[in-house]
Amino acid sequence: MHIDFSSRPIIVLGVNHSGTRVVVDILSTLGSEGGDCDNPWRENQFYLDIHHTLMASNDDLDWTRKIFDIAYIAELRPDEAKKQAVYKKIHEGLRRAYPQYASKPWHWKCPTSAFFIDFWLETYPEAYYVHIVRDPLDVAQSLISRRQFYSIRTAQRFYDLMESQLARAAKARH
Repeated sequence: MHIDFSSRPIIVLGVNHSGTRVVVDILSTLGSEGGDCDNPWRENQFYLDIHHTLMASNDDLDWTRKIFDIAYIAELRPDEAKKQAVYKKIHEGLRRAYPQYASKPWHWKCPTSAFFIDFWLETYPEAYYVHIVRDPLDVAQSLISRRQFYSIRTAQRFYDLMESQLARAAKARH
């Protein structure tokens, strides 16, 4: 029996510093294809580039500023033109990014997937969504130690915003 995995990626979700990197390493060890994720965060470059498109980010400096801007991400909704550009990128680039995506399990993780969870649920309704949750205070402390935030309160607000996006989407899906 042949299973078609093309529309069933494993999408690992979770706030930055929640443990998603470990899950990606486990999936890779078990034979799931992770594509190009040769960076310290083990984030797939193809989907990271797609998130750049959805967020209209032109460079890494702009990207870092935007992904940790709570007011910005709370209101982030990709418009139809950005969605169409992403559908085109997926159609044209998925086979290059994941050569065996139709014949074996494949996965990605980018914490920014939480910002676009409605888009991903629409794009991949049959995907496997793995949501990693870590203690909010531990995540906040980790975000502070990496200088992504400078107060526990702000780091926890970031955590709460991302987790609420994922929880809302999970509730709507069931």
